[in-house]
Amino acid sequence: MGSKSELQKFEEKEQLSRFLDVYENVVGERLLNIDHDAKGERPDFICQSSDGTRVGIELTEIPHQVLPLWDKVFNPDMDWCELLEDARTAVFKKEAKRSTGVWRLADRQLLVIMLTTHGFDCLGWLSDPENQQGFEDTGFSEIWICNTTTLEAHGASQLIGLFPQDVWGLQNPQDFESKPFG
Repeated sequence: MGSKSELQKFEEKEQLSRFLDVYENVVGERLLNIDHDAKGERPDFICQSSDGTRVGIELTEIPHQVLPLWDKVFNPDMDWCELLEDARTAVFKKEAKRSTGVWRLADRQLLVIMLTTHGFDCLGWLSDPENQQGFEDTGFSEIWICNTTTLEAHGASQLIGLFPQDVWGLQNPQDFESKPFG
């Protein structure tokens, strides 16, 4: 497995920053990145909460975001079922890697699925209890989708909590504009 390029490291730091901002706004917990040398891998970052808890944060993207320009042109209206299934696949791939036991130690492990090219066309799936199943068998203490596709239109990212049960659903930050501008 090759090391990450400087560009990849920079992009991951940007994604972490976007997640940490919206996470603090929504959850009320400030996490500080203590991986200043950016040598982290599995999880990508180690952060620390105000009470000293070490929190491992693993960032991932769904497969459709590998070729974002291709997808925007040829699959602009990806439906929520396909996007949710891709998110589930990403969770279970990361769980397989996490369960190998080679991850750096942290008190909690968060998995964050970054949506950078496609957002959900609807969120009705959040009301179906069957969509909440299966995440409890992972070793992640929290699983989030961070939708950055809303930044330009709404002024903020959205969080969608997948696990645990008490964070399930759409979590808009306080500064989320209700109507798009522009």
